[in-house]
Amino acid sequence: MTWRPRSGPLFVTLVVGVAILVLGAAVTRAGWTTAQVATAANSAKTGRLAFTHTYASTTCVGTGPSDTACADSPVTTAASSSSAQTLDTTLSNQTTGGGAFTQQVQVTSCAPAAFTNTTTSGDPLLSRSRVTRNVTDKWGTTSAATFNGTSQYAADVVSTSTSAVAATSYTVGLWFKAAPGSGGGGLLSLNASPVDTTSSGANPSVYLDPTGRVRARFDGVPIIVIPVILTVASGSGTDYRDGQWHHVALTVSRSILTTDLRLYVDGAVADSALGVTLLVGTGSAAWWHVGWTDTTGLLGYGNPTAYFTGSLSGVFRTTTALSAGAVSTLAGAASASAYATALSGAQHLWMLAEGRTATYTPAIAYVTGGNPCALVRLGWTLGSTSAFSPTAIATLTGSGWLPASPAAAPAGGASHTLTTSYSRVPVGYDTDVAGLELVTVLGHRANLSGTSWRLLFEWTTAVLLG
Repeated sequence: MTWRPRSGPLFVTLVVGVAILVLGAAVTRAGWTTAQVATAANSAKTGRLAFTHTYASTTCVGTGPSDTACADSPVTTAASSSSAQTLDTTLSNQTTGGGAFTQQVQVTSCAPAAFTNTTTSGDPLLSRSRVTRNVTDKWGTTSAATFNGTSQYAADVVSTSTSAVAATSYTVGLWFKAAPGSGGGGLLSLNASPVDTTSSGANPSVYLDPTGRVRARFDGVPIIVIPVILTVASGSGTDYRDGQWHHVALTVSRSILTTDLRLYVDGAVADSALGVTLLVGTGSAAWWHVGWTDTTGLLGYGNPTAYFTGSLSGVFRTTTALSAGAVSTLAGAASASAYATALSGAQHLWMLAEGRTATYTPAIAYVTGGNPCALVRLGWTLGSTSAFSPTAIATLTGSGWLPASPAAAPAGGASHTLTTSYSRVPVGYDTDVAGLELVTVLGHRANLSGTSWRLLFEWTTAVLLG
């Protein structure tokens, strides 16, 4: 696998404020104003103990005894070769009377986020670097995703033989909404790498150039030794970086000696090309990419950027070259469901409609060992006590609540720190895992000794980047 450098150690600090109301005692805030303390009406005997998790731009507050669901992820940076990211500081506003907290963490599941393939269920797209999901689509529903133009993309799990692609007719297409003034980028392409690593170039590649023209390139197998490169593009001066939804389709019609390439934009033919090529291929493995293309060989053909900036929806591949009428029907579909129905016979259809509750649990063939959650690890320390050393997340999912030993609660105005480290495994890390959105269910609970009080925080869709 090709090593790609990642950023060095990054730190995220979460603050847990703890306030305790001792029976009949006055509250001393000690300069700490985040935690909320309250007593029930007409009673001096009811106290509240509040925790506040603060991470990135999100705050999650819980007051026990209760269960609290938290949004986003308490770990916001990608795994790196180094470790140690501080997560929580527990601050007590006043003395607890010698009590102790048992604070524990738990990982119950981990799997990469996926976009469902509605026609070939075993081949979803796996997104990278926190692609924005549930975005408003062409029809006002939420079957779209937004890509940032710098690091986000998605690629399918199962490789495609380039010889199979070269020997058949087909159509690929999707809806796109490019950000105004953006640099364009890859819309849909078949690449020799399962990730965003440049190799021998994409074939085919459908992309938006920096001026907003839609372009496509197809490399045919030459009859003698002269390379056959077919390219098509929307008209000069057409700029589709207008913040509006547009439909693009590329039909590839193959015969024994020729290839007929046709580019459709919004249901109408924008360009076509005919070349003399052999009906054979090299037989290497390749993967479909959305939001990224290998730009190798595209110099002089619009010079696109690799990553797309904007929203995408309704990505498909058929095993026939669709007629002009069929393409027009897709571009004129009245709803997402009508669009999907028209493509019910397609080989692949990724609507990009799912939130991160959609995950992929089978082994991934191109990842060492098949399980990306086995290649990143979590460790946890409470105060000066090591709860558990950095351990592969795949192992932690079957370990239950860790640790079990209590730590002395801090005195009034004092604090202790909970540190969670997130890192790559030191030996055997596969760079093909980098950027995968590992959807992880994380729990953090606290109990106060000698009482029935307890508080549970849970992140049901925490995204840890591989």
